[in-house]
Amino acid sequence: MAQRLYDEKKINWILVSGDNRTQHYNEPQAMRRYLIKQGVPSEKIVSDYGGRRTYDSLNRARIVFGTDSLVVVTSEMHLIRTLFLAKHLGLDAIGVPSEVKSIGISARAPFWLREYIARHKAQWDVWFPPEGMLGPKEITPE
Repeated sequence: MAQRLYDEKKINWILVSGDNRTQHYNEPQAMRRYLIKQGVPSEKIVSDYGGRRTYDSLNRARIVFGTDSLVVVTSEMHLIRTLFLAKHLGLDAIGVPSEVKSIGISARAPFWLREYIARHKAQWDVWFPPEGMLGPKEITPE
């Protein structure tokens, strides 16, 4: 979906953010590789390796990558929590659900349980903001 938004000139660049705590699990790298294979120029993709949680990704987008408005592309079940956090961080965010393959209800159950817990944690983060990983300001494409 992010690639489509870029191709349709609705966005100018893409920030890929996610967990990468181990050598064998790197969400930003996987997203970056996918987008490049889809034809998005590598210089239009910015990788955030400090966004281990949704709160961190959004807070880093605001502080480290210097944006105050963004289009968030994520799974439909994750979108509600993401937009809730973005609002409380002062970001002007629009949500677009990503296209996901259809999976059976039994395979989805663990994700819904995780999201249920994560939504409560997001409320806690709003009340008691975590320090998170910030780092130096990064230059983003125009």
